[in-house]
Amino acid sequence: MRHTISVLVENKFGVLARVAGMISGRGFNIDSLNVAPTHDASLSRITIVLKGDDAALDLCTKQLRKLVNVVEVMDYKDGHISRELVLVKIRADAKTRPEILQIKEIFRAKIANLAHDSLVVEVTGDEEKIAAFLGLLEPFGVLEIARTTASAYREKTRALVEPIAKSSTNENARTRAKAIMDIIDQFSEFITAWLVSPAYDMPATDYKTLFDIPFAPEDPAKEKSVPWRAMPAGSSPAQPWLLDLLALWGGEERVAYLRTDVTFEAERDVILELGSDDGMKVWWNGELKYSLNTARAVAPAQDKVNLHAKAGVNRLLIKVTQNNQGWGACARFTSPDGSVIKGLHVEPVK
Repeated sequence: MRHTISVLVENKFGVLARVAGMISGRGFNIDSLNVAPTHDASLSRITIVLKGDDAALDLCTKQLRKLVNVVEVMDYKDGHISRELVLVKIRADAKTRPEILQIKEIFRAKIANLAHDSLVVEVTGDEEKIAAFLGLLEPFGVLEIARTTASAYREKTRALVEPIAKSSTNENARTRAKAIMDIIDQFSEFITAWLVSPAYDMPATDYKTLFDIPFAPEDPAKEKSVPWRAMPAGSSPAQPWLLDLLALWGGEERVAYLRTDVTFEAERDVILELGSDDGMKVWWNGELKYSLNTARAVAPAQDKVNLHAKAGVNRLLIKVTQNNQGWGACARFTSPDGSVIKGLHVEPVK
């Protein structure tokens, strides 16, 4: 059954991550998520749309009410009005622009931004209206879409919505665009640029045993033969930081590896904050630095590892095991005092 959950929270850093982690950790897939200010500057309202079993979701909402900084939780099953806002950037030249503008009028959409070769259109409505609108625009060439919240492609989404937040003449569009940017900022320090290995498994071997079996990515003699590929960005609006191995590879009782390269301007100490579903091993510049063979749901900063970074490029390799259901990880660097490291360059080198 489809549910719309409204969570009133104190306006403090990290609350959104805890709420989203609570829901995803109990096996619910979030369809959409929106954060907006309320009339009280100290409070924000998180609106989450998801599908799930009524009994399981009832238990989840009870757990949400116990979280610190959560003021109120409401599950709107029936008798409520639901609207979604979409900002869509469309390729438009002198020939196609009149037809696009005609479609805009039919759907009562608004022009949020105008360029010589493209348009950014704002439209609000229910799920069916949004789907119909996007379907008609598809033949013209949809360049970017931001649906009420930010996808894991945070740089592209920010580039799309920032001009709207600053200069749109439509107050509602400015407010929504600013809300999208707020979500991007909450997850901006997470590492999303990775290479991923194939999934590895062995017949009649469970995840706890696979944890200590050295597959090719952790074997220096075989690592170069691994067919690394770019790790897709997270698809969950509530968890753009999640490296979702289950969505990529599927299956059960498997392992996969994530690899990236981190450049520091000078030698320094850092903390690597990690989350995983399920267990993980971490190598830093070829040296094993952390190992945890466990079964759990992923959440940010479940583990913290002290590392020393050299000036220049440092290689980070993570092995993630899977028991069943969820499978993924997240990672970010902070300074030893917990502050964000500015200007960090992360880009995997093949």
